[in-house]
Amino acid sequence: MRFVARIFVFIFLITGCNKSTNNSVGLEIQPNSDMSSVIETDTMKVFAYTQSVSAVTSYSKRFTKFIGEYLDPNFGFSDVSLFCNFSIPNNQTNVNFGSNLVVDSAAVILRCLNPYIGDTLGTMKYLVNEITSTYSNTAVFTTSTSIGVSTLPLNSIFKFTTVNALYCLKIPIDKNYALQIITNTTNLVSNAEFQSAYKGFCISSDRVNLNQVGNIRSFDCNSAISGLSIYYRNNTAPTSTSTPILFPFTGTNIKRLSFNNVSRLYTNSTNFSFLNQINNQDTLQGNQNLFIQGFGATRLRIYIPYLQNFTKLAPIAVSKASFIIKVDPSFSSIYYAPPEKLTLIGCDAAGNESESIDDLSSLDFAKYDGSYDAINKQYTFNISRYIQQIITGKQKNYGFYIVNASPSNLNDNDVQANNVILGGVKNLLLKPQLKITYVQYKN
Repeated sequence: MRFVARIFVFIFLITGCNKSTNNSVGLEIQPNSDMSSVIETDTMKVFAYTQSVSAVTSYSKRFTKFIGEYLDPNFGFSDVSLFCNFSIPNNQTNVNFGSNLVVDSAAVILRCLNPYIGDTLGTMKYLVNEITSTYSNTAVFTTSTSIGVSTLPLNSIFKFTTVNALYCLKIPIDKNYALQIITNTTNLVSNAEFQSAYKGFCISSDRVNLNQVGNIRSFDCNSAISGLSIYYRNNTAPTSTSTPILFPFTGTNIKRLSFNNVSRLYTNSTNFSFLNQINNQDTLQGNQNLFIQGFGATRLRIYIPYLQNFTKLAPIAVSKASFIIKVDPSFSSIYYAPPEKLTLIGCDAAGNESESIDDLSSLDFAKYDGSYDAINKQYTFNISRYIQQIITGKQKNYGFYIVNASPSNLNDNDVQANNVILGGVKNLLLKPQLKITYVQYKN
């Protein structure tokens, strides 16, 4: 078929209710000749609102983990604790540290990373509790009273201790607890015996001043400095100096990788729209704003109900389709930045997340882009094939989700900490848009 270059304005007059529907609504177009046309449109109706996601324990295989608590006026209260266990270094067996031992110092050490959310001017108290129940795939543990406490001002990263030129969080723990570890040779026979006796730690934090925002920081559990550090010596030697030993939080001998437990209290939010969307699934509250919260707490449900109407006009070929959502600058915060990347994921007939779009694997989701454009303050998703397949009937139009997750691994939403507030579907200046460029040709 020969295409003749002639561009004209293509106007959709679409009406519909504010709630999701599969009912078709007629499209009216300007009179068209038999010749082909290149058409651009950005007037498709978009239906979107915020959904809460059930809190789950974070078992991501990434070694980046978080500790802290944070109070936000829009998203409410979030608390993140770290569960980890430790092992005899290098899988040694029948370890004997000697007799007449004295512990000079003992501490839990975690390599501190730069990413964080919250107030860097506040003061946080970090606590270590011993896990006394079996370490398993659950965050419901029995823990002892605190065996370690450290109160650190967070007004500068330099307030953290330096170990081997690396910034870290250092929480002193009970010396008697540490002495028991290095003197009880029965538990030092093997790592199996050792981890049977010592189940691990729960590391948490409190805001010293409850009127402060608080802070959630990230740590590297895989670092060579992360673990239980003990300095000991033989008390009978007149000139003995302390010998260091580090029981690491990671390695092939760890019974279970470190993981986070995230709890939230939305009643602390003062944002009426946010609360009604997540608590009552009030879809109309998505008219003004949409909310994506870190640690996989919320996602956006997106539905574009009238795509099928394209097929009633004439055969078309989509050359480009972009879905754009804009950040609402009125909610900009000094305590967190928008996520560097959001991910678009398909939705099945039951409303479950699905990788069904284009039958792609999770590794292909990076092709949709979704990177944050700091200049235009927006996210853009390239969904040309997806739109073409819906229009041609090759794929059902169930809509999709937008989540704060890594495109290469959708299960990594637990290591995405930042929040963002976006324009809603009736926000005149910031509403989401589907921009389509396509060729329409005669039947």
